[in-house]
Amino acid sequence: MSKIKFITDLKNSQNGIKIPEALGLASKLDKLETITDLKKRLCINDPVVRVFIFTQLDNFSNVDFENRILNIALKLAKHSEVLRTILIQRFSRELKFDLLNKIYELEEKDLNSVSEFNKQLINAELNLDYNKMVDIYQNLFIYTGNMKYFQFALDIAADNLSGDLYFNLLIKKLFMAEGNEFSVVFINILRALEREGKFDLIYDISLITQELEEAKILRGYNIALNIFAQKNYQKCIDFMTTTMLIKATENSNMIFLNLATKCFEKLKDYKKAIKYYKKQNLLQINSEYSLSKYISWVDKLASFEPNEKIEDEGHDNYFIMTGFPRSGTTLLENALASHHAITTCEETSSFITASNISFKSHAIIDPFYKNIDSIIKDTQKLYYKNLNRYIKNKNCTCIIDKTPIMSSNIRYLEKVFPNKKYIFSIRHPYDVVISNYKQIYKPNMAMAAFNDFYDSCVFYNKVMTDWFNVFPEETSRVHYIYYDDLVLNFQNEMEKVLNFLKLEWTDEVLNFVEHSKKRPVKTPSYENVRKGLSLGVQSSWKNYEFLFDKKCRALLDPWVEKFGYNKI
Repeated sequence: MSKIKFITDLKNSQNGIKIPEALGLASKLDKLETITDLKKRLCINDPVVRVFIFTQLDNFSNVDFENRILNIALKLAKHSEVLRTILIQRFSRELKFDLLNKIYELEEKDLNSVSEFNKQLINAELNLDYNKMVDIYQNLFIYTGNMKYFQFALDIAADNLSGDLYFNLLIKKLFMAEGNEFSVVFINILRALEREGKFDLIYDISLITQELEEAKILRGYNIALNIFAQKNYQKCIDFMTTTMLIKATENSNMIFLNLATKCFEKLKDYKKAIKYYKKQNLLQINSEYSLSKYISWVDKLASFEPNEKIEDEGHDNYFIMTGFPRSGTTLLENALASHHAITTCEETSSFITASNISFKSHAIIDPFYKNIDSIIKDTQKLYYKNLNRYIKNKNCTCIIDKTPIMSSNIRYLEKVFPNKKYIFSIRHPYDVVISNYKQIYKPNMAMAAFNDFYDSCVFYNKVMTDWFNVFPEETSRVHYIYYDDLVLNFQNEMEKVLNFLKLEWTDEVLNFVEHSKKRPVKTPSYENVRKGLSLGVQSSWKNYEFLFDKKCRALLDPWVEKFGYNKI
């Protein structure tokens, strides 16, 4: 059972219910249609939720504010300009001059403003203090009532914090949801718990939400996850099939499709698993993104030639960890991040962002990019300036930018950082392709390649071809590390990496599992990393060998041979 004591009865709410205990009321407060529904939600003792409720109550001009509600409003009005505005209008209509004076006093004492919050936000952004950013955006919502600020807080927590803070924000969002949005947010709560492996919480929630009769999809996903957690995989498939949950959602939502793929994999029915992976990936296709567009952009960058070699001085201790997504970089990065002298910057998009900004800013006065040297210098400067924001350990002597997809830009990288050193991870090409094909990625131009199996093979071949055209032979600038060797001979391989980085061995890296548990889940690989090396080498391509037709093999087999996997 979970450690959270959910409150499930409104009778226990006299003193206010805090987040996340309020989740227990989900089945009782799932509607937001009447004044009574809104007033009930004021029992949740959270300023974000309460400001939202008061903004909604403002739509009912004739609603009475009994003493309990009035006291809540006055207390909260100290920190909320939007609530003071609502109360001024209400008290003016009701000729409550004594209360108007109270609001006037609050206005006089208020030293906050959107401008002041923005100043705090700039400082938090510069220092990449995500917790502070989330707090400021919540305070901005409380102050203004503008929902965009709370959504910013939610997005930041989802991408950078995860864990309990993200869970608590989702609960707040749940009690601010209207109509079908309620079920969507609740499903996001369950998926967040699934990613964190908190199946005890999922089980508890399944017990307290049994009254949500109208939310069939929500309740169905809750029940299905609970069955999956009990390792009853065939029962989970049968439940989702007989209830028509898969069929009802397969053209609009991938949650049941994804759960079905996991079940069929556990049951070792890989042909059925891939059937659902294909459906899942069809839903991820976005016309805005495509592999062809991404390759065109990569090739365009590579076509620019500087007039002179761009120097990159003073950054000998900055390394780039790359390879190809799903090649073991997350395991390696977590191990290196455990070393006291190393700071790892995990997939910050610093290079892509710096490149885009540099080209866009120069395009205004140099539309044909004749002054490419200046653009490259600006890209380099912006890259380090942004990356440095992620360095919290000021005593570190080694900085590593872990971004697997950067390998696709190696031809342009050579022009921006002509002396840069790289750690390049290698894994069986078939495993890499199938692993990427199975993932649900946040949509962007590069990840669009993995929505189609053949495109995934094309992309892998493109990246490897470009990389080894730049580095055709062994070089002191690149340390190659094989995922299999890292897992099977961990300490030996880590010693080699540290030697490449010119750092001494420390037993700290052996404790990477405990270190990883303190970090937010930023990639799909974290679940396995947190299980440690006992899992052994994860390889599943042979289960899906039927997918690799002649066209795919023609693209991948040369790399299988180059990396020596044909000899295994």
